[in-house]
Amino acid sequence: IYREDEDEEGEFFADRTITCAEEDGGVVVFNVIYQEYRMWCMLTGTDVKTKRAFTQELERKGFIRPDNPRRMPGYDTVQRVWVGLRMRTPADARV
Repeated sequence: IYREDEDEEGEFFADRTITCAEEDGGVVVFNVIYQEYRMWCMLTGTDVKTKRAFTQELERKGFIRPDNPRRMPGYDTVQRVWVGLRMRTPADARV
């Protein structure tokens, strides 16, 4: 079944993330990626999915959510993370 919204999320992941192994930096804090997604939706005029629906999209794409939150650099508390992708940085655009 073709779903138009799948293309929209695919565009977000292509524009704003890089798929990579955990040892290559492929860990992202959920609140960070969801905030980036919300901003991307506002810029592109795309409807924002709920956190639950966005989580389901991450699962569908094969990314892994560890059972336990993790300590992450720059955070005072443990964070929910997803493994297998990271956010693009300005340095990635130069590659």
